[in-house]
Amino acid sequence: MASNETFSFNDTNSTIPPETDLIDTTFQFNGTETDLPNITIKETPFYLNFRDEPWVIPLVSLSLLNIAAIFIFEIYVLYKSCGGRRHLFLGQVLLLGLFLCSLLGLSYVPQPHWIFCGITRAGIGIAYSIVFGTLLVKCVFLLKLHHGVYFNASFQALFLFFVVLVEIVVIIQWFVYEPPDVVSFASDGKVSVVCQKTPIERIEYLCYVMFLLFLVMVASIRA
Repeated sequence: MASNETFSFNDTNSTIPPETDLIDTTFQFNGTETDLPNITIKETPFYLNFRDEPWVIPLVSLSLLNIAAIFIFEIYVLYKSCGGRRHLFLGQVLLLGLFLCSLLGLSYVPQPHWIFCGITRAGIGIAYSIVFGTLLVKCVFLLKLHHGVYFNASFQALFLFFVVLVEIVVIIQWFVYEPPDVVSFASDGKVSVVCQKTPIERIEYLCYVMFLLFLVMVASIRA
């Protein structure tokens, strides 16, 4: 005997969402804690979003104050050196490195974006390598000068160029294998966006800068 039973699938609890809903990356929270995996989020206009943490205003104030102080000191140095024969190469490069270090503080003010993540990753290493590389060249110059050997300005510039070039090569290699990006994670019922690299990985990336700092310490003691 044939069965005339029919089955209805009109239960609202079993409705399958359309395909467009399955790929929606908008998260809604109803006051409850939700655990979500780290995912790569869609890019947002970086110029529209700024951090609202309490440390933003002090950071911006100190960065701008330091930049202004460097400019004033640069004007003073150029004024005092007019008509003189002093070599200002290392001093100018050192001021450039300090200026970049201060300027990088402003890159932490906007919300994390892959552009700013890349700027901080590359800028910190380059700025620190310029500062400590300049100090290393100066210490080596003084150390050799005590032994009767004089390094001219071209040798100092070449020495500093290769010191900074090593850091640039490391940055390029890092960008090729691990491009800068941002990730999101859920915490206390809201989604936070951070750069993909953790602070520990950033510290490991600065090993070459730490090595330069160690060489500067040794050379300064011997000089």
